[in-house]
Amino acid sequence: MTEAYALWAIEGGEEVREVLSFHSVATGVVIRPDITLFRELKLRLLNGTHTLSYALAHLVGCTTVREALENEYLARFIHNLMLADLLPGIPYAVDEKVGQRFGLQVLDRFRNPYLEHRWMAIAMQGTMKMQMRNVPTLLHYYEQHQAVPHYMALGFAAYLLFMRNTASAPGVGHGEANGEPYTIIDDRAGYLADLWARLSPAELTTTVLRNTALWGSDLTRLPGFAECVSQYLAQLLEEGAPATLRAFFTKKSAAVNS
Repeated sequence: MTEAYALWAIEGGEEVREVLSFHSVATGVVIRPDITLFRELKLRLLNGTHTLSYALAHLVGCTTVREALENEYLARFIHNLMLADLLPGIPYAVDEKVGQRFGLQVLDRFRNPYLEHRWMAIAMQGTMKMQMRNVPTLLHYYEQHQAVPHYMALGFAAYLLFMRNTASAPGVGHGEANGEPYTIIDDRAGYLADLWARLSPAELTTTVLRNTALWGSDLTRLPGFAECVSQYLAQLLEEGAPATLRAFFTKKSAAVNS
């Protein structure tokens, strides 16, 4: 038994194709001399969407990826984050139709009722994953569009709130959401715990975003990004994640209608 979604990208030429003869009947197996495209699609769309969604989903109260896709607003957030913000920001030449098709296949996988992919497992070492999977996409999005990617900004704000914790050991912290405690496994848990203890949310946002040791770049230099993340963080703190998510789409609908 297997899930419908399948991708096994193998780098190689004709010799590899001859040895792995099963590729001709396995539609999910791809053998190419260069598999960078498949690596980028998986890393930026599948993994990147996970990393920018786990905090918001957890704060809303969802335990698994499938559960989040059953929530009207989270489902819209995850869909639009992947296809409106992350796909255009992939730092590699990707045909839009190819990227859209891959993204829709991934969303089908997320909905698989037989998969219990827990958000807290995805959250492990979330800071490192954010740097590897999402920061290059964010930087390239700005190069291409010179505008704030709002789905990424909301996801980043939720990450900051998720990381509000009391550190108990190196790389281990304890947070609370919806009246329930949770354990954070992240090498930067202590760093974020210290910032939350002594800075305002706005100061914390600026301090974290400009930390080049975390991201490899000063993200406060991206026009409007720090301000947008700070606004979403303030809203999450004041109104809670469910209300913030509903308001996020209400405002977007109003902007489209106007």
